[in-house]
Amino acid sequence: MSLLWSTTTEPGGVASLQRLDEATLQPVGSPVILSGYLAEEHVALPDGRLLLFTFEENDWTAVVFDPEAHRVDFEVEAPFTGGVRPLGYSIELDRVVMIGFGFDTPHLYLFDPRTGSFADDTVFSDEDIGWVHDAALFDGGRKVAIYETLGYDEARIGEPPQVRVGDLTTNILGEPIEVTGIVHGHAELAPDDVRDPQWPFGEVEPAIVFDEVGGRLLVVRADGAGLTTVDLLTGTSEVTDFAEPSSPWTSVMSWLIPPAQAKGSEPSASLSAWLSHDGSQLFVTGETGDAWRDAENRLHTTHTALGLMVIDTEPLDLVRTLELPVNRGLSTSSAVVLTGSEGTRIWCDELCKPGNNEPEVEGEYENSGLILLDPTSLEIRHQYLPGNGFNPRGVYEDWLVVETGSDDWWGYETINLVNGQSGGRTDEVFGTSYIIVTEQGVYLAGQSGP
Repeated sequence: MSLLWSTTTEPGGVASLQRLDEATLQPVGSPVILSGYLAEEHVALPDGRLLLFTFEENDWTAVVFDPEAHRVDFEVEAPFTGGVRPLGYSIELDRVVMIGFGFDTPHLYLFDPRTGSFADDTVFSDEDIGWVHDAALFDGGRKVAIYETLGYDEARIGEPPQVRVGDLTTNILGEPIEVTGIVHGHAELAPDDVRDPQWPFGEVEPAIVFDEVGGRLLVVRADGAGLTTVDLLTGTSEVTDFAEPSSPWTSVMSWLIPPAQAKGSEPSASLSAWLSHDGSQLFVTGETGDAWRDAENRLHTTHTALGLMVIDTEPLDLVRTLELPVNRGLSTSSAVVLTGSEGTRIWCDELCKPGNNEPEVEGEYENSGLILLDPTSLEIRHQYLPGNGFNPRGVYEDWLVVETGSDDWWGYETINLVNGQSGGRTDEVFGTSYIIVTEQGVYLAGQSGP
């Protein structure tokens, strides 16, 4: 029987790790108790064990857990203080590679799960890494690619992002490769377009996808129709432009020259993307957003889902757009999973009504439910509970685990990707959780609490 693990965080910094049946999500056996609060970050090790992380304030601990033996093998003090982003297990180095964060710039660390120890020194020095947005291992785990901007405050239009490639066998970090044609960061609006002087910016966030098998980086523009490909082995960058797709994708660009009805808005365009199960197609979705205040000082927030763009990866070509109310998704061999929401809400806060500490809200976002597409034809095969909100947390075989809920319940549910039917759900939970997929089985882990 394939199983899952889930976690809850109790007062006083004690986390319990509970095994669940992977189809019904019902508890199996007794929980394992860990000290500290369990973070979402994790690594599935080749031997079936899990590398987890717990924290208490600024103190982080790496935990090597053996789910088959139901025991903790190591609890090791981590050298970082502000969080961690594991990049995965390097077969070449026989180490886990991770980026650790603290009060200064990030560090790259190596961890040996056999001895439960971190390397004495970081792989790259403090000054080598900028503001990290994403990173990945490639070339059999010999190299790491780090996508970065110069800094959060400096990430303005006109400052292109860059990717750094580091060789983990030599500890040499290459020179920055400019990701040409890409805008990433906050854009300062023209003075006449600013209504809230405390936040005079718009924001563009492109989609970042590492093709680890092909050794390349794909970055999809959020301010136009096109993408940039970086060959991580040769360091070359190539821009591909597409013909402008029909609405709603044209709205991604419209705010750069705001129409009259958007005067004074604080706009954004944010994309996400992922490769198909076989890597032959790139799926892109996202949303645009606006926020502005009317004559009564009420805050209007609008989110518009952008549907789905389908791009062939060899050669790069925009082949299809689907106008669906979705802004995120994932792919498996059984289905393309899509979900999302859009709409407008109006808030009356302290600026609208002085002394109003609890904002009054009008309007609701409309949820798409869970949409399952056939992976070949991309036709809608199932639409599960239209109107409900879903947050996909992971996939094992033909089971999708989602975070979802209603007025009287919130928790996790499994959906069969072949027939679109529910397999089961947890009792009500609080907080966040995440899924871990290994060759030995599937585990649900995360942090929740009262």
